[in-house]
Amino acid sequence: MGAYIVEIFDQPTNDFIVEMATKHAHHVIWLGGSDLVKSGEWIWSRSGVPVNQFDDWAPNQPDGSSDSTDTEDCMELNIDKYGGHWNDDQCEHRQRFICEKPADEEIIG
Repeated sequence: MGAYIVEIFDQPTNDFIVEMATKHAHHVIWLGGSDLVKSGEWIWSRSGVPVNQFDDWAPNQPDGSSDSTDTEDCMELNIDKYGGHWNDDQCEHRQRFICEKPADEEIIG
């Protein structure tokens, strides 16, 4: 109903998402970014904005893959392994996510 996987454009939003994920014991969550269109060019999926205005990648991330097959095309926020920083991971992995929607729209449910 008009919601989409969260896109992060600044440090306060990133901190809020880390806090929410930690509070609810969801230590790995999907974010709304990927490099599925062109490998190595990370964009926010809904807005199409390049992930270069703000990012919080963990050291040496994104790395494309742990086995050099370049299959890690989706973005996660990983509290356990990377202390709340971002990592690239295989899109097929099942993980929790946080959705957002414009504040002026009604929330149902």
